[in-house]
Amino acid sequence: MTRIMTAAIASIALLTACGGGESASDNRAKVADELMDSAKSEGLELDQECVDKIASKLSDADAQLMVDSIGDEDMPTLSDSGEALKAELFGCVGTDALVDQLMESIGDQPGMDKDCIRDVFEGLSSDDMAAISASGGDMSGDVMTQLMQDVIPCMSAGG
Repeated sequence: MTRIMTAAIASIALLTACGGGESASDNRAKVADELMDSAKSEGLELDQECVDKIASKLSDADAQLMVDSIGDEDMPTLSDSGEALKAELFGCVGTDALVDQLMESIGDQPGMDKDCIRDVFEGLSSDDMAAISASGGDMSGDVMTQLMQDVIPCMSAGG
């Protein structure tokens, strides 16, 4: 379950692989536009104002790196502050859309009570989702421990 959940949430993180610029503010606007377009192509709806706010926080160098990587499959390595901004993107995704994408990735696995799983994920905040994604599936963190405690009752052993 952890692998599926992490993969679903990680797909959101791929939205940060963007890039195409001129001035720093032009680059930030291009980054925001690319994030919006990428999310839409993934079937997610982002809040434009939220994305613009996050893009405006990018350093000149990080904005340039992201613009230069537009169309590349590899995500650029940003500064520590730029990497931290990626987590903030989860706050721009509507919880319903994120849960829908997660549920689609779970599919019809035997033993999964999808309504129960949906209830668990709908109860998570965007900060929780960001922490789960940042954990990379590491179960030692409080958020992942709590998530697993909440999800286990949604699964049956026999399938």
